[in-house]
Amino acid sequence: MDEGLAWEWLVQLLLALSYCHSKKVLHRDVKTQNVMLSKGKVLLGDFGLAKQLQRTLEMARTPIGTPFY
Repeated sequence: MDEGLAWEWLVQLLLALSYCHSKKVLHRDVKTQNVMLSKGKVLLGDFGLAKQLQRTLEMARTPIGTPFY
């Protein structure tokens, strides 16, 4: 795999997470199985464990997600 392409995909993933956070959504299960590629674009999937924060300074306190990720 081309290193430049790997960096491009990483940036796309980080932008997707940044967008989620800007909407006060925590994914809580980011792992390789939940990152997909479609036509060269990175897609973040499986929001089954996601949490919608109600307040700006609210924190998610429950440990959740896939162990070791």
